[in-house]
Amino acid sequence: MLLAAGKGKRFTGDAPKALAPIEGQPLITLPIRTIVGLGFVNELILVVNAQLRRPIEDAISRLSRGIRQAGIRFTLCEGGQTRSQSVQSGLAKVSSDYVLIHDASRPFASPELFERVLAALEPEVGAVPVVQPVDSLLLVHSQTHVKEYLDRDEVRLAQTPQGFVTSDYREARERVRDRAPAFKDDASLFIAAGYRIVTVPGEETNIKVTYPRDLAVAHAALSRMKQEL
Repeated sequence: MLLAAGKGKRFTGDAPKALAPIEGQPLITLPIRTIVGLGFVNELILVVNAQLRRPIEDAISRLSRGIRQAGIRFTLCEGGQTRSQSVQSGLAKVSSDYVLIHDASRPFASPELFERVLAALEPEVGAVPVVQPVDSLLLVHSQTHVKEYLDRDEVRLAQTPQGFVTSDYREARERVRDRAPAFKDDASLFIAAGYRIVTVPGEETNIKVTYPRDLAVAHAALSRMKQEL
């Protein structure tokens, strides 16, 4: 499942985030190209903002042939007002035994990262890719008052894709139904529902495009990746 339904309020670029150009390619097309190349994917659920459905359909139309040739069942559906609602909308379309949920705003997740997440899945056990922070971490309250420093060796930064046995994740969402919108990602919801999460190595290059300035980093990352090919 690929999530591209956010309103991108923090992204104030000339184009909506999902359509922001990176090296001449709309951002949304980059993770789709990676997913289409994964040999184990049999369906792709793309969840989009209803207001951007038509331009996103136009942007990904050039990928239709590759999706068909890969034998992937493609479904495009509209998300909701919150990330949780968008996940629920996409989850209703999933027919596979396993589901990997990825943010389209992370366009450079590698095929190997998807494979690591899938390989770690077990019944009642989900997986999340993580990286170790390099900066000092503070626990604050009232915005400016430092409560304590956190031990960097015991903290990790979560990324996507996050993976689950589909039936387990559906049950998890049912268990925390009323609280679902409060969770910032799928792994945190899964833990709150009483399930277990394991970590797999994430990637420093798996950056998230949130602000317009992130596009410069994305351009540099893509250029570097092309040079390494």
